[in-house]
Amino acid sequence: MCSSTRRERLFYERDSEILGGTVMLKFSSVRSVPFWICLASFTVVWSNVASAQFKAYDVNHAPTAPNIDGIVSANEWAAAAPAEGDWTLLRTAAPGDPDVENSRFQMMWDADNLYLLFESDYGFWTGTTGGGDLSFSADNLNLYIDPNTDGEPNLGGSVDGYQLALSQPLGTTEWADTPRFVEDHVNAGFGNQGGPFSNFADIEVVQINGATGGTVEMAIPWDQFNGSEFHASDTGLFHPDAPIADEEWFFNIGRISSDGGNFLPIWQHNDSNSFVTRPDGVITFREALLASDLNKNGFVDFEDLTVLLANWNTDVGLEGGNLVEPLTSVVGFPDLTVLLADWTGPGPAGSPEAALGTEAVPEPSTFVLLALGAMGAVALRRRRRNC
Repeated sequence: MCSSTRRERLFYERDSEILGGTVMLKFSSVRSVPFWICLASFTVVWSNVASAQFKAYDVNHAPTAPNIDGIVSANEWAAAAPAEGDWTLLRTAAPGDPDVENSRFQMMWDADNLYLLFESDYGFWTGTTGGGDLSFSADNLNLYIDPNTDGEPNLGGSVDGYQLALSQPLGTTEWADTPRFVEDHVNAGFGNQGGPFSNFADIEVVQINGATGGTVEMAIPWDQFNGSEFHASDTGLFHPDAPIADEEWFFNIGRISSDGGNFLPIWQHNDSNSFVTRPDGVITFREALLASDLNKNGFVDFEDLTVLLANWNTDVGLEGGNLVEPLTSVVGFPDLTVLLADWTGPGPAGSPEAALGTEAVPEPSTFVLLALGAMGAVALRRRRRNC
């Protein structure tokens, strides 16, 4: 384990074992407890839950795995949900002061990996290279991931999760040359209670940090989440396989910055001084989008039909409306047939909203008329160009 100063360690240690003073009462003893105490206890628990505000992020399925090279290429992360910015700072006089570095992230997943992209507008990187232990007194990025297979609430002192912290130096750095700190916590904010695990040895990381900003691209194979494999099943950490659609994990991400005025930016804020204190944010793994969802909004509807008709009889690829192999063929009636088969209207495919929604599937004759109109418009444009 790496050494750290008192200031650095405070970032990870919990200020108290119980967040918000949650009180539990045994049912068998309620009659012996004054009513006002029961009422106060209930009020504390209820107010903690009611006042908690969890950030949420949909982790979309990746149609194509991103190239982990620290460079955000065109459309490489287009299938991901929009970047999550608007981070706030821990340990400031005014709780929730905004992060001025424009820290943000995006995530995707597939059968093999969890993918993460981190970006920042910061430019004064002080992290070290050379592998080995991480220095928490220099720039570093921190992830906290809990598969939560034991179904714990997102409040209180029972904290499980994987912690992954990596140095952020100036220049280009790969995982083998990156100082890091890894642990698997069970009911604690510090320590390897989960026992031996992968230590994220087989993940792929490339980061590029310069004077105008920084980028981290990361791929974490699912088998790296193998903490507590030989321990009690209630630790919530063992998840060596890909998640199923709509599965929820707890997640947080933050930084230790060399800018003292913007020291601890974090995505999901909490009222303590500790990064590992719950609540965390909640990430939900979403299933793969249909190819006919041309505008990638989760529905196949008239907006997608508009895209397809706008590219009718043109030699375009999938992004332009072609749904049938080979993708170099022109858009036509075969593509129209695919779109009709995938039609959802106002809800995802197979959902009650899709079956009962107000936006009904158009009759085939309507499709034919629209397609003929589109072809006529294409022919008219061609005649005008030839005049």
